[in-house]
Amino acid sequence: LDDYIIITLKHQYYLFIAIFLLLCCDFFVALTNINLPVPAVFRILIWILYLPSQLFFSASQIISEK
Repeated sequence: LDDYIIITLKHQYYLFIAIFLLLCCDFFVALTNINLPVPAVFRILIWILYLPSQLFFSASQIISEK
């Protein structure tokens, strides 16, 4: 039972991180789609936030299947 609780908490933690990173990524996507002059660093930040979010999402799914 204790192992299940730990696995569930890790699953929720990784899923929370993934969703938070995706929200940040979406924020920068929205800023780049508005017709304002945005720095090129925003386009880089999109990928810097998107790739780890996918890794955390995958990790949360692997943990939940065990």
